[in-house]
Amino acid sequence: MAREQWVNLTVNNKWIGEGITDRKQLSEIAPMMVRFAQPGRHVFYLKKEAKANNAAYSATEKPRRLGFRPGTFNRRRFRTHQDGTFLLRQRVTLAGGDEYTFTVENVNGKTKSREVHTRRKLYYQIIRMNGAPALSAALITQFESQFWNTANRLYVKMVQITPGRTIPAMVNLDDTVPADYNLVCQQARAQRDNSKKPYSVVTLLVRKNCIRGWEDRPIPTTFTGPTHSFQTLDPLYDVADPTVDWYGRIRWVPNGGGAPHNIPKASCTRAGQGQFGVQINTAGLPRNVPGRLEIRLRIIEIEGMGVSFSGNNLTLVATQDAVGTAVPPATVVAITNHEVGHKIGMVPGPQGTRALDKQSSHYTGRGHSGPHCHTGTALAANFMTVVPAPTATCVMFGDISSNTANFCGACLGSLRKLDLRSRTNRGLRTQF
Repeated sequence: MAREQWVNLTVNNKWIGEGITDRKQLSEIAPMMVRFAQPGRHVFYLKKEAKANNAAYSATEKPRRLGFRPGTFNRRRFRTHQDGTFLLRQRVTLAGGDEYTFTVENVNGKTKSREVHTRRKLYYQIIRMNGAPALSAALITQFESQFWNTANRLYVKMVQITPGRTIPAMVNLDDTVPADYNLVCQQARAQRDNSKKPYSVVTLLVRKNCIRGWEDRPIPTTFTGPTHSFQTLDPLYDVADPTVDWYGRIRWVPNGGGAPHNIPKASCTRAGQGQFGVQINTAGLPRNVPGRLEIRLRIIEIEGMGVSFSGNNLTLVATQDAVGTAVPPATVVAITNHEVGHKIGMVPGPQGTRALDKQSSHYTGRGHSGPHCHTGTALAANFMTVVPAPTATCVMFGDISSNTANFCGACLGSLRKLDLRSRTNRGLRTQF
């Protein structure tokens, strides 16, 4: 029977369980005891073979990590200690699903073989903000199966720890606001299970994750009646969170010169104007005079669906859109797959893990933030302006228009080869 070697985990008894029964199964060093029936200094030979379908690290990848090199050999000479034993400590790769055969041969030609199969394991905890729905058992299974995918030889065992923890509700979490982000982190830390650090990822299911910004621009305007309405380019922020003031400044400036007229918030109405509209009471403002409105209004700059923080083990996933409509559960799972994918190094290339070669489908920017995959769609200058929406077929695309929870073939290859040790992944070893 082959030994499963969990190559990313440190040698520590706290990992025993969920398929691990012995410390010898931990780390990329696979210890194997050679024991002769009689004491004495016995000569023996070792052969290390790697299966043909093991992960293929490139010539440029192999020098970057010792664990990227198979290090196979046909015949290497060893000699036991006086008691007739010798502890072999052979390295296997850091990939999941690799298979090795170690064959020991004595001077009489007698052989004995041991198979070692590589696996990886990570732990995850889902903490839910009150008002955010829990994931069903079926959806949890769907999430885990994307990382433990034996058909594609992807063996990352995701183990859920301490389910059912919650924190107080917040209408919208703008994680770029330090006070809000720090409060939510403080609340989540009180519910966090850190018994599996540094190999645990926390996913916080929040209600909304809309990020604020400012819209500053002039709008040609001539007042002709008792009221005047105008439209912003982006939804005003009170759509996402009515407790945050949308008003910054509005003033009207005549084109022909003269003093500007400040328009206070008290003269403005949002009611009945939809996501983009503001109505101004023009009493006291010049009529039929060409001019311009100069606005500075708080808008929704990003309608966030999820984020993976590069400096710690926290990910956020939104369960509502900006107006409070529930995100479909299957989409929540897809976003979770996406953000956890980022957490462990996807997509290889600039801004992703640099231990692996740049992935063929890798892109950065183009309307999105961070390293993503464009499998299934042409590489556009700005994916946010593509009409109709892009037809990407990978969960690591930069937005939810990909409409899938699955990793594409290119991403599966990278996922299989990633170095998932905590000492090489700040997002795993650093608790939020």
